[in-house]
Amino acid sequence: MSKPKVKKHSVVRRNIDWIMLAIFFGAAILLTVAAYDPVIIEPDEGEIHVYKRADCGCCQKWVEYLEENGIKVKVNTVASTAPIQNALNIPVSVRSCHTALINDFWVEGHVPAKNIEALIEEADKEVAGIAVPGMPPGSPGMESDNPQPYDVLMVHYSAEVSVMTP
Repeated sequence: MSKPKVKKHSVVRRNIDWIMLAIFFGAAILLTVAAYDPVIIEPDEGEIHVYKRADCGCCQKWVEYLEENGIKVKVNTVASTAPIQNALNIPVSVRSCHTALINDFWVEGHVPAKNIEALIEEADKEVAGIAVPGMPPGSPGMESDNPQPYDVLMVHYSAEVSVMTP
């Protein structure tokens, strides 16, 4: 009686297929985690790091406004600002289209240069950051023929939010 033929080739091929599938899914998981675990680079003293999407024109106008007002800017283009906002614990209620870091503070949205300078000068360690929520017409980078009044909000680590006085 002859021995049944064992198809070693098909068993090996099947194992290779499973290994390749595992590598593919492992890489997909790593890329997904990397996309949502942002790398936040600490800015040099007095330099502001702006995180913005490439397609956001008003963000670029805000960057140019800051440079015109003597603030040294480093732009970091990201696919989404949400992972950075999450990592910095920026409340959803004050989020905007771009996020920036200067010294030990975050700056969210179209904040005027004078408010950023005041934040740095006061250096209140109870304050996490300042924000102009949304995109109010008339704020820096959102120039408009019909400007609207808006507040610059100061967000404390205690979660207290107050209006920053000009």
